[in-house]
Amino acid sequence: RGSLARKTGPDLFVFKDGSGEITVKINPKVVPRAQIKADTPIELRGQVETGWQNGPRIDAEDVIVLPANK
Repeated sequence: RGSLARKTGPDLFVFKDGSGEITVKINPKVVPRAQIKADTPIELRGQVETGWQNGPRIDAEDVIVLPANK
């Protein structure tokens, strides 16, 4: 659980949470219809892929928009 910090490619983003940042690949087909902004809390479900040149990344299979903490 965290948020998307920035977009780095057509389907690549930097995801951040309390432990740091990681690159995530999100297929446009799994993005919810709700608009996701930099401060939108989300949960990612997917697999961690290792062996990439720039370190591990997450291949997201599901993106869930969470209620905003107020």
